[in-house]
Amino acid sequence: MYCPFTSVSAHSGVMIDTRQSAFYNGWPQEAGGTQGHEPGAVNLNASWLAVMGNNQLCYWLGSQNIRPDTPVALCGIQPGNEQVALRLKQCGINNLYYLNDAFKVPERLHTLAKFPSLVYPHWLVALQHGSPELFAAPQANWVLLEAGFDTASEYAKGHIPGASFLDTREVEGGPLWNKLPDAQLMEMLRQQGIEPDTTVILYSRSDCAAARVAVILLYAGVKDVRLLDGGWHSWQQAGLPVETGTGNKPAPLQTMPAFTPDTALFVDQSQVSAWRSQSAVTLVSVRSLAEHRGKTSGYTYIEAAGDIPGAHWGHAGEHNGSVQDFLNPDGTMIRADALAALWAGEGIFPRQKVVFYCGTGWRASAALFYARAMGWQDIALYDGGWYEWSRQTTHSI
Repeated sequence: MYCPFTSVSAHSGVMIDTRQSAFYNGWPQEAGGTQGHEPGAVNLNASWLAVMGNNQLCYWLGSQNIRPDTPVALCGIQPGNEQVALRLKQCGINNLYYLNDAFKVPERLHTLAKFPSLVYPHWLVALQHGSPELFAAPQANWVLLEAGFDTASEYAKGHIPGASFLDTREVEGGPLWNKLPDAQLMEMLRQQGIEPDTTVILYSRSDCAAARVAVILLYAGVKDVRLLDGGWHSWQQAGLPVETGTGNKPAPLQTMPAFTPDTALFVDQSQVSAWRSQSAVTLVSVRSLAEHRGKTSGYTYIEAAGDIPGAHWGHAGEHNGSVQDFLNPDGTMIRADALAALWAGEGIFPRQKVVFYCGTGWRASAALFYARAMGWQDIALYDGGWYEWSRQTTHSI
């Protein structure tokens, strides 16, 4: 059965967009195509069903307030719609329709505020092949980097063609694993052939390594930093070619580029101490709930358990390398409205200054990058995080 957009709204129905998140967020599926999703639509990409059992799918439906009697209108590519419809029926959802005017009114569609900062695999392929009609193409030269901590051997076994490897120790270091001093960051950028106008595209094999490097590059003054949404996993799932070996080394620049660091993007312990009691500033702990509640420090090398007094819990995942709460089943960023609602439930809103932190900066970098993609403006990273704070005090919230 088919129905129009107005009918779904009038009957308190739910729209499910079955396309991949990149197109839901705003990337056009073809040159000159419409961008974004229908207002109020939730995203359930048909490809996620391969990793979602019926119990998980039914739980997801409940989280979206979709009951057996809820009218559900599907929109997207027809094969995807049919796959989703079949699985929904297995979960007892039978009041199903297909939206017959989906994406036909461009002015009503919604997009992620800065969706080009999250690229997808086939866009990257088109970039590599020099597609003349590439949407959101880099304005100058571009580089592709795989980021990881001590994972050069994995990179050598197989990586995205043309990618160079960047160990995270080239941007951060001990004892606190904070970002390196500006002079060292600038030298790293020179060695990588990166200028302020270079578009840097990053991916990693973990949830957070690429985001960690991305935020430090933004701080350093690189204007256009993007993440491959879903990382290495998304490239593999797309069945795209890989290459092996140590890769090509970038050509260093002959002179040091004129970078202007964004000093407001990183804050230190003294600023956090001064802001803790100010209602205009929200301090966000991007850690597991067990870490936030002081049941564990989350790290073998951090002794003290607890959290910074007054911090709001920003969610993350079950361990110190995970931001699963922010991710779809394929590792891409969840819907902006869903992430905003998750944070709003903890008293975190974009109208205030929001300072993210975690243990040593990785998970907080992912949260900050996603908030930036959502259009949040007054955001910063407390790089020292719980590791630095706990060395000065063991007070918990």
